[in-house]
Amino acid sequence: MSADMAYTKYTTMATENESYNLGQSSPPDQQCEAMNDNPKQQVKLEGNFAKNVIISKKLFLGIICALFLTTIVGFIGLYGMVSKLQSQLGGVGTFTKLERHNATCLNGGIFIIESRHYKCLCASGFGGIRCEKDIVECSTGTHDCHQHATCINTVGSFQCSCNVNYTGDGRQCRPNFCSTNVGLCKNNGTCMDTSTAYNCSCNIWYSGNNCEQEQDHVIMTRKRKWANARKYCQSIGGDLATWGMRNATVRNWIVANMLQTGGPLYYFIGLNDLEQEGVWNYVDGVPVTKNNTNFFPGEPNGGRGAHCAGLSYYYGYVMDDLNCYLRQSAICERLLH
Repeated sequence: MSADMAYTKYTTMATENESYNLGQSSPPDQQCEAMNDNPKQQVKLEGNFAKNVIISKKLFLGIICALFLTTIVGFIGLYGMVSKLQSQLGGVGTFTKLERHNATCLNGGIFIIESRHYKCLCASGFGGIRCEKDIVECSTGTHDCHQHATCINTVGSFQCSCNVNYTGDGRQCRPNFCSTNVGLCKNNGTCMDTSTAYNCSCNIWYSGNNCEQEQDHVIMTRKRKWANARKYCQSIGGDLATWGMRNATVRNWIVANMLQTGGPLYYFIGLNDLEQEGVWNYVDGVPVTKNNTNFFPGEPNGGRGAHCAGLSYYYGYVMDDLNCYLRQSAICERLLH
């Protein structure tokens, strides 16, 4: 056998029943060239190696499709990894590229994704792109401290502390003046906390916000007969007003500051003519003169059993004679020592 005949025998069969015979004497390179010239043909390899190789259009397309699908799956996997990384980093927000690599929500903030963008959801009391800013509630007015409390800013929050003379949790403060200020009400006055501050209930003969002022006259608002009104004044350490009525300055001050405008029509005082008709005397024994009284012109007239004097609203709170048995208010006066 010649050297050419040492090559394996090739038999070609074209598709669609088209057949080509390359012959036994054709060398392998010529046979391959023939196959390259006709890409449609099928080549059957027969020889010493007993191998069958079939290359077809379907096989070629199958390989291409497999490679395409592998590429798509790879891209999907890569996209999932990138999305997961973005989720861990907080999405694609307004951070710079460098910041996205090191993005961290501070002070307990967490990343959230909204419409494929990320941001930090800050804990209460913090703000900023990374929750790095401490919101100063005391300065911004976003606190809920009571009006009588002091706001104290802390990191990420604030505290409320009730002011002096108030007690509570800072968000609710109530007055505590009486407990924190022993002796706030003077002269044995009684202290009572109110909804906004405090009030002193003063003993007889004292007045003022803290019962610090002594007073010589007290108005008896409960109406009594003249004799019973005098007994009441005596029970509190005084008597019906006498010396204050004789002093025009004191009398005018009482009228301006103590008598209610439009209030009781009459106020009994310590002046009468019970011992002798027409002879008027003060209960402290001082007789009446023109200088120590201010009867309305034409008074006293002694009409209708009027033997007790009082200040009359109808006459502008000057003196008038009144019926002693009618019930009226009265002016009590502290005794001079």
